[in-house]
Amino acid sequence: MTQELVRYSRILEIVGDILKVRVPPASHGKEAAVRFGDLAILEGAEEQQSLAQVINIDRDVVSLQIFTGTKGVSTASTVTFLGHPMQTTYSANVLGRVFDGTGTPIDGGPDLSMDPKVNIGGPSVNPSERIVPTKMIRTDVPMIDIFNCLVESQKIPIFSVSGEPYNPFLARIGIQADADIVVFGGAGDPKDRGPDLDMDPKVNIGGPSVNPTERVLASKMIRTDVPMIDVFNCLVESQKIPIFSVSGEPYNPFLARIGIQADA
Repeated sequence: MTQELVRYSRILEIVGDILKVRVPPASHGKEAAVRFGDLAILEGAEEQQSLAQVINIDRDVVSLQIFTGTKGVSTASTVTFLGHPMQTTYSANVLGRVFDGTGTPIDGGPDLSMDPKVNIGGPSVNPSERIVPTKMIRTDVPMIDIFNCLVESQKIPIFSVSGEPYNPFLARIGIQADADIVVFGGAGDPKDRGPDLDMDPKVNIGGPSVNPTERVLASKMIRTDVPMIDVFNCLVESQKIPIFSVSGEPYNPFLARIGIQADA
C-alpha cells in the first residue's frame, strides 16, 4: 500500500542541527504518521531540500536531525516524512558505482531508483550466535597484512590529512586485495583535492608544431602488466593511448590499475 506523503509546517524550534516539528497524533485505527528512525525531507522557503532523520518523539513533538545542518533553515520550512528509515540499493548494479552519503549515485551512471532497496539499520546481532570472522584478506600491503590485517566482512580505518595522496593508496588496496568485492567509504572534506597550486609556475599548453624531421621517435615501452595494452597496443614513453568506456562501466579501477602498475 502506498503511503500518502503529508507536509508539516508547524516548526517549533531549531537548535544546532536539531529541528522540532509538531505532528498531529494519528486518529484511532490509523497508522502513526511518524516512526522513530524514519527519514524526512526538509524543504526551505527557496525550495532547497535537506534530508533528516527522526531521533525523538515526545507525544506530538518530533525531533529531527538534519544531515546537512540547519544553515538557511527557518520556521517557514516544511517537513515531509518518507515513512521508512535510511535505505540502500541492493542489486548487482551497484558494483563499480560511486555514491554519496545518502546512497544516491554521483558518477553519472544509470539511474538505480527502480532497483530493490533494503533498510540499512536493523536488529542487533546476538553476540553468542554470531560467527566470528576468521578469513584474512591479503592486500600485499605489509603495514596492513602484518599489523592490522583485513578480515572478510570487517573494515579497517585509513586516516589521512589534507593533501596526502591517499587515492593511489586506496586504489592499490582495491586492486591487490584477495577479494571479489571491495567497498570504500570516505568521510571528510569533499573539497579536498590536494595542495593549492595557484602560485606554481605555469606554461602554455599550445605551442609551435614540432618539425617531423627533427623529432626524436619515441621507442621506450612502458610496461603496465595489462596484457591487452602491453601486447596489442603498448604504451610508449611520451605517447598516449585512448581508453574507451560506455556509461556505467567501472573504468576508474582499471585506470587506477594502469597508474599503479605502469613502469613510469
